[in-house]
Amino acid sequence: MMRILLLDMDGVLLHPHGYQESLQDNVRLWGKLLGFGEAVLPLEDVLRFESAGVSAEWISGTMCVALMMLTLWEHDPGIAVPSSLDAPLAPHGLPVPDLSAFAAELLAASNHRDPAETGIRILTDRCTSPGHAAHVRALVEDSVDFERSLFHRVQQELVLGSDQLKSVYGVAPLLDIAGYLSTRDRPAVCARTIARLLAWREEEGHAAALMTNRPSRTPAGAGSPEAELGLQLLGLEALPFIGMGAIGELAGPMSCTIEDCLKPHAAHALAAIRRAVGDDLALEMEAVRALLQERRVDPAWRMLDGAEVIVVEDSANGCLSARAAQKVLGAAGIDIALNLLGVAGSDAKRTALEDAGAALFASSEIALQEAIGRG
Repeated sequence: MMRILLLDMDGVLLHPHGYQESLQDNVRLWGKLLGFGEAVLPLEDVLRFESAGVSAEWISGTMCVALMMLTLWEHDPGIAVPSSLDAPLAPHGLPVPDLSAFAAELLAASNHRDPAETGIRILTDRCTSPGHAAHVRALVEDSVDFERSLFHRVQQELVLGSDQLKSVYGVAPLLDIAGYLSTRDRPAVCARTIARLLAWREEEGHAAALMTNRPSRTPAGAGSPEAELGLQLLGLEALPFIGMGAIGELAGPMSCTIEDCLKPHAAHALAAIRRAVGDDLALEMEAVRALLQERRVDPAWRMLDGAEVIVVEDSANGCLSARAAQKVLGAAGIDIALNLLGVAGSDAKRTALEDAGAALFASSEIALQEAIGRG
């Protein structure tokens, strides 16, 4: 029986301090930019956003900015969202809105299918005018675009560092800072476990791939190499992976956005499965597209009948993606067994993982021992 291991990166292989702390610092920066002073987003609320399915910090952070704008609009409906870090609003003494209450409300309302739209609905329900509602929607929807979102641009500079930002995006930095991914991320598993994982992958009937929502290079070399930086830190450069860059190869032919094809969509897990057992990205992505859109099954899909797919995740999205992939394959006559292993680092994530049907583990080390210690 073939055994395929799909691993998340952040929260499983890495402690993602870089992303978490950059989000917190970006929200703090925007609190000052909007005249509030210190705007604190506690780590527990960062984890609530992640548990609600908002894995992109530029989306969750922009929701926090939108909340602050709602408070400002109550006192001055004409205030515009700043378009530059050089034009901060004067301090006004207004209290920072309750970011924790919003994160909890989003988590309670989320079904993981479209968490950004859920957040927009919660925010626009608080608007007192259609114009403000339209501004909020545009602010959150634009947050995925580096060119249109100042929060996104600052977030990427914090994550990558000023020098890397200039190299990747070809723009002048706004700050002067070292990248948080390089300086603050830490491995969540020891070097011995990494070595065991690589050895396990080489055994007959075993395959493995990384399944991450991190930005990554496209096959043509464009894009932000955030997945690659994580693999380099771990010493796992040889591990096949599916991040945003590769998903872009699938999203275009499917006429959808990259975000639409990432976890929890079936496309991400299907792509990771094919990446684990294949060797040509373009052919693998075409096979995924053909399966999803045409129910066309090639011989490599047939070979997976009876396989076990083991998923090690710290959030529900990856588990939901794997379940959706299992359903797609089942409809095509290919039966796979799923073994969902959840690394639960907070109460919010624990609940979400349980709801997704994952067995819970206190650490990545224990979860990986379960995954590769059998068979």
